[in-house]
Amino acid sequence: MSPCIVSLLPALTETVCALGRLETLVGRSHLCNYPAEVMDVPALTSARGAPDEAKTLLAESLAPHPVELGKLRVLAPTHVLARVRPQSPAIALEDVEAALAHLMGGRARLVALDPASLEDVLFDLERVGEAIGAADEALLLVASLRDRFQEIAACALKTDSRPLVAVLEGPPA
Repeated sequence: MSPCIVSLLPALTETVCALGRLETLVGRSHLCNYPAEVMDVPALTSARGAPDEAKTLLAESLAPHPVELGKLRVLAPTHVLARVRPQSPAIALEDVEAALAHLMGGRARLVALDPASLEDVLFDLERVGEAIGAADEALLLVASLRDRFQEIAACALKTDSRPLVAVLEGPPA
C-alpha cells in the first residue's frame, strides 16, 4: 500500500519529492511551494498575518502555523511529516503523537524531526525515506549530498575569500 503523506514543512515536502514520491503527497503547509507541482496539493495551514504587513508576518512566522484539523482528518494520511520541538516546555512530543492518534484513530504515523546539525539533516533524510518506503532512494540521495559537500569543501580550501554568513531562524517554540 502506498503511503498518503502530509508534509508540514517545506524542506520535508522537497525531501518527499526528491525521493520520487510526489504522488503520495495529499497535504502540505501553505509555505511548501517547491517543486511547483506541489501547489496542486491541498494546503492545511495558512499565514497568520497579512502578507503585506512585513513586521506582522515575520513575527507570526516565527511560531508554528495552525493546522486545519478538519482537512487533515478528511485527507486521512498514513504519515504526517513535521518539525516538532519536544524541548518546548508547553508541549511534549508524546502529547503531539497522542493527539494525532486520537484525531486520526491511530491511522497516521507522525514522523517528527528537529535537526540541529547538517549530520542530523542527513540522518533525517534517511528516516523519512525509511518511513515512506523510499529507503534505497534516501541512501542514494544522502550519498550524493555527501559527495557534493566534499566538492564544496575542496573548493573552499582553494580560496582566500571567506564571506561572513548569517543564518537566521526563529527561536524554539
